[in-house]
Amino acid sequence: MNTTAGRTVGFSKRPRHLALSNSRAIWAAAIVPCEMRVHIIAGEWGWLAYWKEPSPSAAFLSDLKKRLDTLFNPDAFPNVAALRQKWAEVEKEQAGFVNSLTNDALGKMLPFREAQLRLAHLMQHLANHSTYHRSQVSLLMRQLGAEPVATDFHVFLVEGRREAAP
Repeated sequence: MNTTAGRTVGFSKRPRHLALSNSRAIWAAAIVPCEMRVHIIAGEWGWLAYWKEPSPSAAFLSDLKKRLDTLFNPDAFPNVAALRQKWAEVEKEQAGFVNSLTNDALGKMLPFREAQLRLAHLMQHLANHSTYHRSQVSLLMRQLGAEPVATDFHVFLVEGRREAAP
């Protein structure tokens, strides 16, 4: 990755790809259960909240778990529109966070279980875990005779070039 004035350049495409891929997968068909959609959105929000905390402590993590359980109870979303609204809020907050990252910030060590892990590695974990959920959605769609949506990174890059073309 290159840096310009301490900011990471070239890193921003992957989070945009993840956001687009996750959106495509969880909104692709009505067959995706509400609970699965809520779980995916809650995970994205929970990790983001953790990453943004200057000094995550055991008390912070306990409070975060309670907030997750309250904010992302499936009953808190009376309809798909309410869930989409929450997803849009989380995506916007994620984009702002990613756009503010520097190489130094990506190297920040965060406590995770009994270890210390770099923010960049925890972000990679979320990307990998998101792939896991997208594959669950694709499998569910195939089992029900539907065609899964394309979420590959190369598709994202090609579509982005088409949108940028005059």
